Amino acid sequence: MSPGSTAHHPGTRFRSDIQGLRALAVLLVLLYHAGLPFVPGGFVGVDIFFVISGFLITSGLLSRIQEHGRLDLVDFYGRRVRRILPAALVALIGTVLLTLAILPRSRWDAIATEATGSVLFVVNWILGQGSTDYLRQDEAASPLQHYWSIAVEEQFYLLWPLVLILVLVVARWRHAGQEQPDAGGSRHRAASSLAVVQRQWIVGAAVVLFIGSLVHSVHLTAVNPGMAYFATTTRIHELGVGVLLALFAPRLAHLTRRWALTLGWAGLAAMIGAGVFFSGATSFPGAAALVPTLGAAAVIVSGLNARERSGVGSLLSLRPVTVVGDLSYSLYLWHWPLIVMATFLFGGLTWYVGLVAAALAFLPAWASYRWVERPFQRWPLVRPPWKAIQLGLAASLAVIVGTASLDVATSRTGPQDWQPPTYAEALDEAAEDQAGQSGEPGQPTTSDRAAESDGGGEGAEAAPALLGGELLQTDPEAALGHTPVEALLPGADAVDLDLPEVYAQDCVQSDRETDPLACTYGPDDAEFRVALTGDSHAAHWQAAVNRLAAENGWQVSTYLKSSCPLTSGQVMLEGDAFSECEQWNAGVMEELRAGDYDLVLTSSFLYQAPVDQTPVPEGQAAAWNALEEHGIPVGVIVDPPIPGYNIPECIETHPDTYVQECGFAETEAETSGSDQQRAALERASSAAPLDMVDGICPEGTCPAVIGSVVVWRDQNHLTSTYAESMAPWLGEVLEGQGLVPSLQ
Repeated sequence: MSPGSTAHHPGTRFRSDIQGLRALAVLLVLLYHAGLPFVPGGFVGVDIFFVISGFLITSGLLSRIQEHGRLDLVDFYGRRVRRILPAALVALIGTVLLTLAILPRSRWDAIATEATGSVLFVVNWILGQGSTDYLRQDEAASPLQHYWSIAVEEQFYLLWPLVLILVLVVARWRHAGQEQPDAGGSRHRAASSLAVVQRQWIVGAAVVLFIGSLVHSVHLTAVNPGMAYFATTTRIHELGVGVLLALFAPRLAHLTRRWALTLGWAGLAAMIGAGVFFSGATSFPGAAALVPTLGAAAVIVSGLNARERSGVGSLLSLRPVTVVGDLSYSLYLWHWPLIVMATFLFGGLTWYVGLVAAALAFLPAWASYRWVERPFQRWPLVRPPWKAIQLGLAASLAVIVGTASLDVATSRTGPQDWQPPTYAEALDEAAEDQAGQSGEPGQPTTSDRAAESDGGGEGAEAAPALLGGELLQTDPEAALGHTPVEALLPGADAVDLDLPEVYAQDCVQSDRETDPLACTYGPDDAEFRVALTGDSHAAHWQAAVNRLAAENGWQVSTYLKSSCPLTSGQVMLEGDAFSECEQWNAGVMEELRAGDYDLVLTSSFLYQAPVDQTPVPEGQAAAWNALEEHGIPVGVIVDPPIPGYNIPECIETHPDTYVQECGFAETEAETSGSDQQRAALERASSAAPLDMVDGICPEGTCPAVIGSVVVWRDQNHLTSTYAESMAPWLGEVLEGQGLVPSLQ
C-alpha cells in the first residue's frame, strides 16, 4: 500500500465471471419475484449483489490508496453518481408515471413518500418501519420496494470510505513515532512498514464491522424480522464479505488451481441451493445469509489470478450470460415495477403472468443500459467528479421536488391523526341527503321505503335515516343497491383509514409485546362490564361493542394484540412459534379472572399451531372453558367470510360496476377463522357462538358495499363504520344467547 506503487489490486481488472455472477443474482431475483415455485429463496440474489459490490468497490479504494497513499472522496462519490444515479432516477420517474397511470389513487401517497425516500437513499428504513406496522402488513407491495437494496449500498458507501480515511490517519499517527532515516532504501522500508500498519488497521476495521453487523443481524432477525430484512446495520456484514475478500485477494490469488476450481463449483452450488431451498419461512438475513454470500465469495476467489474463464468461470463467462450481467442493474430497477403493475391489472400474480412481466422488463432494461447507463458514464460533462456530483445533486433535487409535491397533493393522515366521522354524524349526513332527495319525482327515500315496509300510508311517521348493516336489517332491497362512489362512507380514498379508535389510542399491542394492556371505555360505576380480547379481527368489532355499551351503560375494556388469538395453546407467526402471544395470553387470562367481568367477547382470524403442540381449536376451547369455570361467560364472534382481495381498491377501479365486480359469493370466500372457531366451540363447555354472517353476506352474497357503507377496509378487516352499523345485529345475538341484560 505504499504511495506510488504501480501494482494494481487484483480486484480492479474486468472479470467476465463476475458479470456472469451478476446475471445469476438478477435472474434469481427475477424468478423469485415472478412467483416461480422452484426458487422460493430467490431473494438471495440481492445478497450476491452485496458481495460483488463490496469486493469491487473496496478493491478500487485499495488500489487508490496503493497509488496515492490517500483517498479522494470527491473522485469516489463522483464515480458512484455516474454509476448509480442516472439509471435509478430514470427508473424511479418511470415507476411514478406508471403508478399515476395504473394504480389506484389510494396508493399514490405511500408511493410518493417511498419515491422521495428512494432518491435520498433512505427508503429501506421507511419500508422497514412499514414491515413492523401491523396496519400496513396487508398493503400491496410498493413498486419501489426494490430500491431498499440500493439504499443499503449507498449508505454503506457513505460510511466505508470515511472509515478508511480515519484508519489511514490513525495508522500514520501511530507510525509517526518511528525514525525517518535519510537513506533511500531506509525510506522505502519505512514506507513499506507504514503500508503494513495501514493494512492491519483496515483489516481490523473491516473485521469489527463484519462481526458487529453479523451479531446484530442474528439478534434482530430473531426479534424483529421485518426490520432486520431492510436495515442497513443487518446487511453490512454481507457487504463486509466482499470487503474482506478484497483485502485478502492478493493472498487468495495464490491458491492452487485445484482448490480454486473446487471453491468455484461449491460456491455456485451454495447460491443455487439457497435459491431453491430457502423460503419466506427461513430466518433471514441472520446467519442464513452467510450461505449465498460465502458462495458468491467462493466464486470470486476461484476467478482470481486470471482464472475467470476456468471451472465455474467458463460457465459464467458465456456471452449470453455476461449480456444479462451487463443489463443486471437496469434489469433489477425495471422488473419489479412491471411485476407490481401486472399484479394489480390481473388481480393477482400467477407464475406465468409474473414470468411474462419479468421478460418484458428486458426491454426498458436494454433501453436504460443503451441510452442512460453507458452514455452517462462516458459523458464528457460529468467526467470531472465534482461536475458529476453537482449534476447528480441538481437532478436529485428536481426529482425530490416532484415526488414531495405529489406526496403533499395525495397525503392522507394515518390512524393516529385521522378519525372517521362518527356513525351519528354519518346518519345526520344521510338524513340531510335524503331530505334533499325527497322532492325529486321517482326517487323514493329510505324513509319512504321503510314506511311502506311497515305498512304505513299517508300520515305515517317517517323512519329515521339508516346506513350499513342497520339499513340491511330494515330494508334488504335498499341496502344492496348501487351508491355513487362519491357518496360512499367512508370516502373511497380513505377506507383503509377507517379504523376503530383502539388503534388511534395505541390499544392494539404489537406482535412483540408480552405484557397485556387494558384500555377502558364507559363509566366506572357501570353495573355490567365487558372485556373484548383477541387479535385484529376482534379489534374490528370494537365500534359495535362500544356503541352497545354507550347505549346501555356498560363498561368495556379491551385486551387486543396483533396476530394473537385468545388461547391457552401456542400459535405460529411467520413460520415460528409465537412465544410472545403465549406470554401475553397468560397475562390476559390473569387479568380477566381478576377483573370482575360479566362477559368476555372474543374473535380471531385463522392460525396454525406448531406441529408438536396442541391444535388451535383445542387451545382456544381450553381458554374459554377456564373463563367459564371462573364464572365469566364467553361469547365468540364468529369470523365472517372474507374477500381475500383489497375491496377499496376494487371499488376505486370499478366505480360504476363495483356491485358486480367487487362482491363475492359466501361459498367462494377465502378461508377465515370461522371453521377453527366452530371446531373450538364444539369442544367448549358453554361458550356461545355469535354469528352475524347474515348482516355481512345476506342470502349467501357478500357485497362490497351495504347501505352506502363500504364493508371491508382491506382484504379481511371490516371498516369501523360498518362494524358500528352492525351493533343492532350484535345486540340481538347477545340478547338471544342470554349473555347481556335486556337492551334499551
